[in-house]
Amino acid sequence: MVTLLVKRRPTGVALSVLAAAITFSVGAWEILQSRSSTAAIGFVFLPTLAAVAGTLAYAFGASRRAENRTLRVLGVAALAAAVLPTVIALRGGRSTIARNESRDADQARRDSAYARYRARFDTMLATRPDHATDTLRSLLGANRDDREFVLAALERPQVPATLLDTFARSPDLGIALQAVRNVNASPETLERVYRTHPYRDYFLQALAEHPNTPAPILREIHALKPAPITGLDIAFAGNPSAPTDVLLDLARSSEEIEAVRALLRHPALDCAMIEGVVRGPAVRSHPDDADVTERLANARATRCR
Repeated sequence: MVTLLVKRRPTGVALSVLAAAITFSVGAWEILQSRSSTAAIGFVFLPTLAAVAGTLAYAFGASRRAENRTLRVLGVAALAAAVLPTVIALRGGRSTIARNESRDADQARRDSAYARYRARFDTMLATRPDHATDTLRSLLGANRDDREFVLAALERPQVPATLLDTFARSPDLGIALQAVRNVNASPETLERVYRTHPYRDYFLQALAEHPNTPAPILREIHALKPAPITGLDIAFAGNPSAPTDVLLDLARSSEEIEAVRALLRHPALDCAMIEGVVRGPAVRSHPDDADVTERLANARATRCR
C-alpha cells in the first residue's frame, strides 16, 4: 500500500482498502449473528479473506487503465470475485437472523406450553391426590407425543418407577434426563443409563445428585479423571446418599467453594471431612470467605470434640 501511494495511485489504494474493510465488516457482522460456540473461529480467517478481496479490487482498478480488452474483462471478473464474499456473508447473516427468530418464537411457544401444563398438573393433582399415579399414567399414555406435556408430567413425584424407566429410554435426551431426575427413578434405571446409554456424560450430573444412584456408580463417576463435566463435586456434596469415602475425598481435594458449602450442610458430615475441608484447596484459595469460615468453626465446635 505504501508503494502504491508513493507511485501516486491513491484511487486504486482507496478502492482496495474499501473492499477489504467492507468484506471484513460484513463478515464480522455475519459471524456475530451466530449463536454457535465455535462461530468465533471465523475471525481467524476473516483478515485473509478481506486481504484477498482488497487485492482483487485493486486488480480491477488497475485493469481500467489497460488497453488490452482481455485484461479489462479479467478486471471485471476480479471485481465480481471481490464482491462475492460480501454478498454471501449478507445472505448468510440474514438467513441466520431469520433462523434465530424462528427458534426464539418456537422456544417461547414451548416455554408457554410447559408453564401451562405445570399449572394444570398442580390444579389437577391437588384436587385428586389419591389418584395422582393413575391419572399421570393415563395422561402420559394419551399425550406421549406432546414433548412439553411429558416434560411437565415427569417432574411429578407420583410418576411410578416403571413408567420412568420407559421414558429414560427415550431417544429425546431432554425427556430421558427428566425421567432420570425424578425422585422415583429406581436404582436399576439409573444404573442402566450409566452403563448403557451412548451419551452417558449427558446424565452424569443428574446421576451424581440422585439419592437412588447406587453407591458403586457414584464411586465410579467420582473416579473419572479428568471430570467429563463441571459441577460434579457440588452434585456429590448435595447428595444425601453419597458414600462417605467419596465425600471425604471431595473434602480433601475439591477446588470448588460451592461444593464445600454444600458439604458442610451434608447430614453425614463428620470431623474427618471437616478437617479435610480445612486443609483442602477450596478453602486455601478462598481464605476471605467469611461464610465458609464461620460454618467451619461451628462444625468443628459441634462435631470435632
